[in-house]
Amino acid sequence: LVDPETVAQQKSVKVHIRVTGIPLADEEASGFSPTPAARLQYRVDRGPVIETSATTLTFRELSRGNHAVTVQLVDALRQPLGPPQVLTVRIP
Repeated sequence: LVDPETVAQQKSVKVHIRVTGIPLADEEASGFSPTPAARLQYRVDRGPVIETSATTLTFRELSRGNHAVTVQLVDALRQPLGPPQVLTVRIP
């Protein structure tokens, strides 16, 4: 969680993920890649899944209360590459 106090006051949550040991997909590359690359799946509460290779993402306009931000590293077939990481944040 990046700057939790300031971000919570703005009703937004900014998360930064560090991935080691496996390459993330290149968002700008097209076509076949000989090296399998992972992607990140982000989700707030029961909202839609956002799949990207971006390691920093901001969720805006969150309602007051507790929220669970879940991040899952997945392979090219969207199979999990480990357990999901869950961050609980409170918006005042």
